Amino acid sequence: EIGLQGRDGQGRHRWRVSVWETRQDNEADVNLFGVFQSFKATRRRGVDVEGDVLVGTATRLFANYSHVDARIGNPVVAGADRIPNVPEWIASVGAASIVTAGSNRLDLSLTSSLVGPQSITSDDALRTRVFNRTTARIALTRPSWQGTSVFVNAVRYSRQFDEYAGDFGGGLVAVAPVPRWRFAVGLQMPL
Repeated sequence: EIGLQGRDGQGRHRWRVSVWETRQDNEADVNLFGVFQSFKATRRRGVDVEGDVLVGTATRLFANYSHVDARIGNPVVAGADRIPNVPEWIASVGAASIVTAGSNRLDLSLTSSLVGPQSITSDDALRTRVFNRTTARIALTRPSWQGTSVFVNAVRYSRQFDEYAGDFGGGLVAVAPVPRWRFAVGLQMPL
């Protein structure tokens, strides 16, 4: 990975750009149906661009874009060199803020991401559509909790069937449905 990053003198504006490549000699996966698949040699090349700006004293607005080209090094069939279920790109915008109420701290964040198309089959004949994933999170920390936080996380999907898709073989495709909304409540503790 190689990149550049910078910020203004007060730290109100920050940015980062990087290009990267990863290689694996023996990548393997278990697909949606529990079937083992070996891709052997694979390579991923990507570009990441991100930036944020401080608004007021405790809120950051941010945006980022990632593009990845994921290929099988030695495909069994010529041209069938796509690694399935890797989004070609993801673009996100959002805000993160810290609010204090007395000695209590609230961490708030809201992110909206467009997830680009991804190959379902290695020959790229079948692809998913672009979908939106919106995530909101609220976490409360009190001084007496010694760094422990209670949080609520909510995720909304614009499509219920495109988060993960798989090639069943013979032209049959299946998807792993996800609910339109997903909620999580939890406790985060420092170790």
